[in-house]
Amino acid sequence: MECIIINTAGCSEILWFESIIYCSAEGSYTRIHLSDKRSVLSSKNLVWFEENLHSNHFIRLHRSFIINLKFVSRIYKNESKVCLRNGIKIPISKSRTKQFWKSVGLIGTM
Repeated sequence: MECIIINTAGCSEILWFESIIYCSAEGSYTRIHLSDKRSVLSSKNLVWFEENLHSNHFIRLHRSFIINLKFVSRIYKNESKVCLRNGIKIPISKSRTKQFWKSVGLIGTM
């Protein structure tokens, strides 16, 4: 199992990859949304997470979002959005659509 360690106010959080649903940009910070319904705010930007979430299951769909493909429940082609298991809809930017479909195809064969 893989993890990252995030320093927060007063402690360091160990975040296991399989518990990360998605990451969202909040200015120069990143909020990490977890499967236990918690979220953790990190002072690292989204680019840092894009470079450090070393797994085929994480993909940046939009300038503001990185998702864990294991949590995708629906794909809305006409709306260019994905729906995650927690009900959150995340937009897919036009420039990342091709990469998204390629990643979905790879995950489907695993």
